[in-house]
This record gives sequence, structure tokens and C-alpha cells, in this order.
Amino acid sequence: MRLQAPSQVGASTAYFKITDDAGRLYYPGLESPPVYCTIFTVYEL
Repeated sequence: MRLQAPSQVGASTAYFKITDDAGRLYYPGLESPPVYCTIFTVYEL
């Protein structure tokens, strides 16, 4: 999976849960919080 940092200074968080072909939650489980990735942009180019 490829992520791109936002163009504005600040923090952005993406949350992920994976489903199977039928749309049922696969990972993490129903009781688990989603996997996440936070990107901190500290200056603009």
C-alpha cells in the first residue's frame, strides 16, 4: 500500500480493517481497534 503525505503541515491518520471476499471483517477482529498509520508533515516543499 502506498501512502502520500498531505500538502499541509500537520498530522494525518489512516485507519485500516481488512475484509474477506464476502465483506466479513478479517483482520483485526471485531473487538480489536483498527490498524493505523499516522503521517506528520513538518514543512511544505
